[in-house]
Amino acid sequence: MCSEDETFCTSPEKARKLSAQEAWIVNGRKIEYCLSQQQPQHCKLQFSRDILIAVIICNVVKAVTMFWIVWQQREVTFVTFGDAVASWLDEPDLMTANRCLQDVRSATKQLEENGSQIPQNSPKQHVTGS
Repeated sequence: MCSEDETFCTSPEKARKLSAQEAWIVNGRKIEYCLSQQQPQHCKLQFSRDILIAVIICNVVKAVTMFWIVWQQREVTFVTFGDAVASWLDEPDLMTANRCLQDVRSATKQLEENGSQIPQNSPKQHVTGS
């Protein structure tokens, strides 16, 4: 008999015993015999040297580019959300200063009154799209 822990029949005798003793039905069809057999395992590492070299070259180019950008970057960058919050706490936006409860209608009205421009007391000039 094929035991419960085997996933296939290991010998024709076991298959014959199984088909003689039990009705083997799968998806409504009766299975008469088992044709599976054990195959020798041949596990080995398979890789392409050309692909390996291409991946290494791409990673080296990426690493060099990242270091070059970091080395050339002189401005403070926002890497995390916390960096952006810290920057805003150091230099608050004058457009929203003292307007913590401002709604959309009053903000739209203010922009219409200013001609869709950021107020002139803002330290940074922003370009608005048309």
